[in-house]
Amino acid sequence: MNDHLPNERARSTIAALQTTAICTIIPRLARNPHFLALFEPIPSRTPTLLANYIICQELERLADEEKLDEEQQILWRRYCENRYLYSEVRRHLIQYCPLGKCSVSGESRSPFEDLEMAELKSRIAAVIEAVKNRQSHERRQLDMTRDEKRRSAKREVGKRHRRCYCVRTLASFEPFLDLLRARNVSTSWVDLAGGLVQRALEDYCNESVLVVDDFDDKQQPGKALGDEVLFHLFGSQRDGKEPCVDCNAERSVESMAQLLQQRLALSTIDIHFQRPLDSDEQRDVNRMRRICYDRALESLMTYGVFEELSSKKVDLDQAAAQEWVKIAGDALSGELEAVANSPVEAETEDADFDEEEQQRSRFDDPYADFLEGKCVDMLWDERVPLEIYLRDFAQYLDSLGYHPKWHWADAIRQRLEVAEKGSMVNREIQEIRGEFMMKRQRSFPQVASSSDRVMKKTRVELEC
Repeated sequence: MNDHLPNERARSTIAALQTTAICTIIPRLARNPHFLALFEPIPSRTPTLLANYIICQELERLADEEKLDEEQQILWRRYCENRYLYSEVRRHLIQYCPLGKCSVSGESRSPFEDLEMAELKSRIAAVIEAVKNRQSHERRQLDMTRDEKRRSAKREVGKRHRRCYCVRTLASFEPFLDLLRARNVSTSWVDLAGGLVQRALEDYCNESVLVVDDFDDKQQPGKALGDEVLFHLFGSQRDGKEPCVDCNAERSVESMAQLLQQRLALSTIDIHFQRPLDSDEQRDVNRMRRICYDRALESLMTYGVFEELSSKKVDLDQAAAQEWVKIAGDALSGELEAVANSPVEAETEDADFDEEEQQRSRFDDPYADFLEGKCVDMLWDERVPLEIYLRDFAQYLDSLGYHPKWHWADAIRQRLEVAEKGSMVNREIQEIRGEFMMKRQRSFPQVASSSDRVMKKTRVELEC
């Protein structure tokens, strides 16, 4: 029994010291520059960890002054490890001091000490207010984010319903089906088909109370055909869109999908937009890209990674070819963006670029000089693999005819072929070559049917 008496005495001593400790160290904290620095400027988060460390130091000094024995020091250190020391200091100053010693004024303190404690109390109160304001702002932001997610989800549902209506309507609309059956392989079929898509969309929106806000009845026919029909039916790996299972399960839609596949197999698919272009898009995109390529080529001729294309054929292993594709693709995409962000050259012979437009420089909007007033809002999709940039660049080089660098095209394709050798060809490249049904057949075997076989029989390999 007597062996426990020293421990009980130690506990009693420490308990008594704990009762007055916070009241004792608060005036010291009010003079501690390191402690005061935690609140200047006023933080929007309570500096609990740092404050507890400084408070613990003051408590250890207090223990040294009390000349505690070893057992008392052990108990005292346990108290100092309390994670709520700062909360106790704050409670004493702001809410309630059990001993009534931590009020702003006291008989045992000088006026100067009163001012110091008043300043500390003011800073701690300011932190409390700043934390409340931040939390209130975060709650509003969280509510806005949740509301936006709900609205976004509703918009996506609205888009899907709209596209389902459009696809199923067109699947029963003979003029649209006759257009797909026609033997005409010019780009005019995209203009006509896209126009019919727009008419179906207008019918849907005219009788909708809540109109999906992303629909523009003046959008290009090619874009309408791609967004509302092709990507809805066949999916888009780049955008993470899966084929619509419900629509593909409809027999009439399945028949229309076969006709679309046959038509796409005979059409040129733009490797950046992943769809055929309408006449206006093809005219403007080809012209604007060529302007950019012409100007970029001058700079690319000085890049070492492209200069080596002029040397004799060098056998590259797959790793070296892949590294070249990465470096060359980065250089090409960066140069094209820089070119499109700069003013149009005054010596361009294109009549559509007037003198005022030639002098305009837009550095805050990519491709602004080329795209303003045109039918597209971008020339290249920055999300595509670098191989796509290089393939399109090789096509441009083919069109130059006799040019000091025309032979780069074959050299680029050779490196791309080596880089892809021994590995699965990029699925996105397969998709833009016309194999739109690959994902649908893999993910939704229940809706894959004879349309896939027709696609394989009728597909003509598209140049990328």
